[in-house]
Amino acid sequence: MMDRGNARVGVNRTRKPAPGLAKACPSLAIRVAGTEMTPREVAREVLRDAPFFSKSGGGVTFSGGEPLAHPAFVRELAQILLDRGASVAVETCLAVAPGALESVLGLPILWLADIKHVDAARFKEATGGNLSQVLANLTTLAARGARLELRIPLIPGFNADDASMEGILALAAGLPNLSGETRRIDFLPYHELALGKYAMLDRQMAWKGGHDVARHDVARWAARAAALGFTASTGG
Repeated sequence: MMDRGNARVGVNRTRKPAPGLAKACPSLAIRVAGTEMTPREVAREVLRDAPFFSKSGGGVTFSGGEPLAHPAFVRELAQILLDRGASVAVETCLAVAPGALESVLGLPILWLADIKHVDAARFKEATGGNLSQVLANLTTLAARGARLELRIPLIPGFNADDASMEGILALAAGLPNLSGETRRIDFLPYHELALGKYAMLDRQMAWKGGHDVARHDVARWAARAAALGFTASTGG
């Protein structure tokens, strides 16, 4: 996914179709989407937009899915882009093994890291993930002096409440900050952009916790983050 100021690289290294598998359906009901590419091939495609990066101050963001599910690919591609003068960011939920993080950590990139909750039971119930693993990786990033921006998805019925926000902001404020620079927190209100994809797949949206986050609540939480010394933004 690309726009004129930034490129977003969604890392999804699916296997090639098995031999004999049809690559096209006459009725177009089923079709192969995407192309398997090497890091150098991706870099060649992305860097076609290099003039836009230099003019806008943008760069390349690795997104997903979870890009650190493929750390070797991310590292190789990121190094190529950095060598060519492009800025690089990695957007991650940090629900990965420490080795995956370490393989990319030494690169001069910007980390866009999710904080979804600080209650391990609620986190496990809603995501199926291990909160201690996520928080250990987040602490490692902060303690190693990585450039770090925090992103809080605001999800009604899960974390879009005062108690959850206080816990998340307290965690954020307690992270090491070796550079002393003001960190940024993005508050990302829940939206329904995925509903169309669920309909195309004839599937039901699993989350039933509600959809709307009151603007005045988002403003309060952003003000609280600012009071703790963060640069706060809403909407991404």
